[in-house]
Amino acid sequence: MDKKTRDFVDEISDVMPIPEGSFLHRERSPNGTYFMTLRIPNGEDSVVLEEWWKNPKKPAKKDKDPPKHTGGKQPYVMLMVKEIEKLGSEGVKNVAELVGHISLLGDYIEWNTGKLINKRTKKPLKYKEVQAIFKCGNKKLNRLLARMKEYELLFATDGGYHISPRFVKKGKMKK
Repeated sequence: MDKKTRDFVDEISDVMPIPEGSFLHRERSPNGTYFMTLRIPNGEDSVVLEEWWKNPKKPAKKDKDPPKHTGGKQPYVMLMVKEIEKLGSEGVKNVAELVGHISLLGDYIEWNTGKLINKRTKKPLKYKEVQAIFKCGNKKLNRLLARMKEYELLFATDGGYHISPRFVKKGKMKK
């Protein structure tokens, strides 16, 4: 790092020359923030390319803000492994396929209720939306839903589809 850049970073100087005649200028305000100006040469004069305010006391924002609905944690779904192992020991065929399809619905499970909802509208998922999530035809979807209902992984009410809290939980504590 050259001396002029180091002086700018160490706040000894308020001007940092950039190659090809451009420079970065910093003006300090009474409250401690900086007004930064990036200038480029234009003949004998210079033109302002960009201006912005910078607060050196405030840390820079992260690229990804944590989700607010999860208390800052990434969204999660709890899978009750012992219950699923019971299904396998009871002779249920294709347990892995059923559980895999249930895991695809993880993003669509409403917190604390287990209801399957559309993420944007917050309305119950419709048959066609479930079909789009599973990326399958009517026959396969009917077969999957029938098996899930038969083994109580999923149940349907007038309010829409619900995931059984016995197998999958999202934000719900065991009482």
